[in-house]
Amino acid sequence: MSNVLKIIKKNIFRNYVLLFTLLFIIYLWTRGGLNTFYVDTDFGRDLSQLSKLWIGQKVIWLGPTLSPGFHASPLFYYLSFPALLIGKGSAYSLLIANIFLAIIVLAVLGVKRGTLLALTVIGFSPWFGTLVMHPGNGFTYVLWLLLSLICLWFEFPLIFSALFLGIWTPIILFEIITKGFLFRQWITHPSVGMKIAPSLINVQTLIDTSGVSLFGFVVVFIVLLFSGKVRERWWLLLSTLGILFFGVVSRVPPHYLLGLTCILYFTVSIIMVKRVWGRTLLGIITLIFLGGAFISPTPKESLRSIGKIQSVVNQVAQNKTINKKEKIAVVAALDMENKVPQADDYRFFLRIKGFKIPEVTEYFTAQKLILFVENPRFDWKSWSTWETDEIGPKRIIQEQEINGIKVITFEKI
Repeated sequence: MSNVLKIIKKNIFRNYVLLFTLLFIIYLWTRGGLNTFYVDTDFGRDLSQLSKLWIGQKVIWLGPTLSPGFHASPLFYYLSFPALLIGKGSAYSLLIANIFLAIIVLAVLGVKRGTLLALTVIGFSPWFGTLVMHPGNGFTYVLWLLLSLICLWFEFPLIFSALFLGIWTPIILFEIITKGFLFRQWITHPSVGMKIAPSLINVQTLIDTSGVSLFGFVVVFIVLLFSGKVRERWWLLLSTLGILFFGVVSRVPPHYLLGLTCILYFTVSIIMVKRVWGRTLLGIITLIFLGGAFISPTPKESLRSIGKIQSVVNQVAQNKTINKKEKIAVVAALDMENKVPQADDYRFFLRIKGFKIPEVTEYFTAQKLILFVENPRFDWKSWSTWETDEIGPKRIIQEQEINGIKVITFEKI
């Protein structure tokens, strides 16, 4: 009986330690607040697509564009939409849902005995914190990937890993039905997407992203490879296939490599944690990551935070120059980004508020046009694009500045 009580007390202590660790990780991720997240054009596009589901406009068949002509699975939108519903249309709900998903994944890893150091190395690492605080197709998929790896390593029923990796199923079915349409587009137009171009630039980016020493990683990898069990060796060898792939293709954006970073981190740390020297090294790495987090200044609100854009739209919505019965075209000239006339994020916030914002191809049906100018040096008066001209002849009915963003409202003549 005394042994049973000891086991229960030990498990309770482990659970408290795990809970404290997870709460502390959440603090590290969010210590600057939710508005540290920069709303980039990719996230704006995701918001725009989700707003279509919000207003019941259409079924989304293709997911976010990974490269010209190649799309991810649309399940990303359908998995994100419940968070938007629960959050009553708040864009913050997507960020909170991403944090919640990350904690669930780490908790699944942490409940296994002897995995706490593997959890902290991943949870405290800068690259993981970045993807958690950046919901979107190029980041959130890594959390599902990590969950699949955990299920595979601890030999959960295979159906779990299959489900978590099944986010690609719809796009695979689309390819089968269309006889490889996306793949044919990718192959026949290599100049507009990823192509075969052997280079170490992606490998260098991978090293920079990981936050660990290349020499140290290689030494540890070799030691584990030669001293590990057969199963461990297979995992280590398979985890390097991604390095070989990205070593022979053209340069890709850094976030494309986060999945590979996740695979390498999980595989190496989960094998190291079984060894005394491995646990010692993981503990040192954890302390280095932790020290780096506290030495670095607390993140500040980004130039394009959710709160800033939402505040601008809230004030625009109060203007008497627009109403919810007429169609309104929306364009924008962004700062520090490529000019994206579609203004996806502004479209999202206006649609959530009940305004009728048509698709870009239907701008000719709009009665009003709202232009958001975030770059103070941008000459919007002489700016003319297909999106701004599609509404037809127009005149300015209001010009104002909100939180440093110029907002010009036009009316069709």
